[in-house]
Amino acid sequence: LLIAGRGYPWQMDLHMAFFAALALCALMYDIKAILLGTLLVAVHHLVVGLTMEGFVFFGGGSLWRVALHAVILLAQAAGLIWLTLTTERLLRLADNKSVEAASEAQKVQAMADETASERADNQDRHRTMMARLQSEMGGVVAAASHGDFTRRVETAFADAELNALADAINRLVASMDRGLGETGMVLEALAAADLSQRVTGSHEGAFGSLKDNTN
Repeated sequence: LLIAGRGYPWQMDLHMAFFAALALCALMYDIKAILLGTLLVAVHHLVVGLTMEGFVFFGGGSLWRVALHAVILLAQAAGLIWLTLTTERLLRLADNKSVEAASEAQKVQAMADETASERADNQDRHRTMMARLQSEMGGVVAAASHGDFTRRVETAFADAELNALADAINRLVASMDRGLGETGMVLEALAAADLSQRVTGSHEGAFGSLKDNTN
């Protein structure tokens, strides 16, 4: 292009192509490309500019013109190298942050999965305990319906509310067993003509009335 524009005033304007090409080297994000471009332009200006100055500079070249272009070239190259290094550093930082974010996301997902798994396990355990409680309560009630008040519901559940329910059932059955047992003892003595026996336990409600009436 410089040779084609030889002898025309805009020959100097074609020098912009060198600086534009060097700037485009920065798009490779590779310092070696910038250094190579700078070296090629420098050699071109130094060798051709001093030996065949008419091919490079309109109106003739000189050492100071070559030096001026060299200073501009080095300033541009330094700026492009700094820009490339800064961009690479920012890209590495962005990559690191992306990796950290992905790692944190995985941790959060793992925690969520663990929580969901624990919740599902708790629900399974609760269903199992409820099934066992229902089974034992059914056994106690069935035994009581046949006059056997010795059965009790297990209270070793991991859930305090289930233990409280089981304990309430056991107190009910124990109260019935105690009330009927004491009343039966008095009636047994009465059948043997022994009127000295009394129902002595602490009873309330219907069992309290039965105690008073029996005594």
